[in-house]
Amino acid sequence: MNIVIPDQISLKPKHFEIIKSLGNVKIYDDIPNEAELIKRIKDAELITANWVEITPKIIDNAPRLKFIVAPAVGYEWIASEYAAKKGIKVLNCPTHNAAAVANLTIAFILAITRRLKEANRSVEEGKWIRRFKGVELEGKTLGLIGYGNSGKIVGEVAKLLGMKVKYANTKTPKEEVDEIIKTSDIISLHTPLTKDTKHLIDEHRIKMMKKGVYFINVSRGGVVDQKALIKALKSGHIAGAALDVFENESIKELDSGIDKEIIELAKMSNVITTPHMAYNTNEMFERMGEEIILNIKSCINGKPINVVN
Repeated sequence: MNIVIPDQISLKPKHFEIIKSLGNVKIYDDIPNEAELIKRIKDAELITANWVEITPKIIDNAPRLKFIVAPAVGYEWIASEYAAKKGIKVLNCPTHNAAAVANLTIAFILAITRRLKEANRSVEEGKWIRRFKGVELEGKTLGLIGYGNSGKIVGEVAKLLGMKVKYANTKTPKEEVDEIIKTSDIISLHTPLTKDTKHLIDEHRIKMMKKGVYFINVSRGGVVDQKALIKALKSGHIAGAALDVFENESIKELDSGIDKEIIELAKMSNVITTPHMAYNTNEMFERMGEEIILNIKSCINGKPINVVN
């Protein structure tokens, strides 16, 4: 099988060596433009897609393509429905980052409810202030919007902390999702970005939330109406937020052209921001390499796993 890794992907050397042994393999270590990407995958039967967008045009220029592997849980940068129409299967890696994302979510919950950003900033400024009154988690209700691998881990840890846990998944009726949003003290998002989840949390649903709710997003920025979120944070309707993902976020490392709304959020005293790094642990990269290899082997064996389209 002709296998191409057409753009930069952070795998360990041992994983690259295993992949090289699986067929006629070409590996690149940069992020190509559209023309170069088309050139690289024109004869490929299987490709990965990490930082490159796989559009219908790209697919049409890869006539032998049968499989596209997204080295992530999400795959919104791949035209998966169009690929399906062309008989191309899209596979994701659904489990490798669950623990890492769950770990950061728990850290976020503790940090925003105990106002650690504000307290740390006061000490940095040479002020010894003890008035940063937080809230305890025991007895509070955590609403998980999305209940996949990471959401389930967060729910189990939350129960150990004495929290009540409610959750919604893809099969949950709209009315039940609304009820979770209305009754939760902390809301955490763990859902992929699809046409159905775009702005799932919009101004209407934000207004449903309890005054003083805490809000966490470790899923995808586009799941939230960011302007409505900023408005609710400024008004105090949302007491605090911890955000790892944003609308219009950059995919470039060390990018200085960060969207102005992201900077505005980062400067708020009641908001903790991180640059889409929930997945980023040593252990995650070990699991990601293993999961990609399993996906590739399943395609070679004619029994593809983790197919999302």
